[in-house]
Amino acid sequence: MNKGFTLLELMVTVIIIGILSSVALPQYTRAVNKARLSEAVTNLAAIQRGMDLYCTQFRSGSATFLTSTGSRLDIDFKDRLTCDGSGCSSKHFTYTGSCNAGSCTATVAPKSDSKWKAYMPTLTATRTPASSGLGASWSRSCTDGSKDANMCSSIKSAGFEASTSK
Repeated sequence: MNKGFTLLELMVTVIIIGILSSVALPQYTRAVNKARLSEAVTNLAAIQRGMDLYCTQFRSGSATFLTSTGSRLDIDFKDRLTCDGSGCSSKHFTYTGSCNAGSCTATVAPKSDSKWKAYMPTLTATRTPASSGLGASWSRSCTDGSKDANMCSSIKSAGFEASTSK
């Protein structure tokens, strides 16, 4: 008597594996993209702290940060960002920022050459000085022009307001 699998058993096994992978792969991709976005949120928070320090020291100063012509913020990104002559970036995002008389804007955008660009939103943090002249408040927005319309909603707990630009 021959021992082994029949063709029908093998086909059923292959079909089951195919169904499981078609369900699991999109979930895995989404989890990886959320992790990438979480990294961008962490870096944006560090940039915001650096801008707050800049505005505390130079209340009416104007500066451009994290670009090829702008100055660098006094932040140690611990090898998370690469800042060179072209600006600051990570593997999947580019970072820019500027301040003018206490009002600041920091932007995190997906790299144009990244294959993940279509799945990543653009993050913006805006600093508005208090009318009393002491302190400021930050507002954060997530512009979701990506294929995954739920990426912005996944970071609402980090204080981002979601908007869509398709």
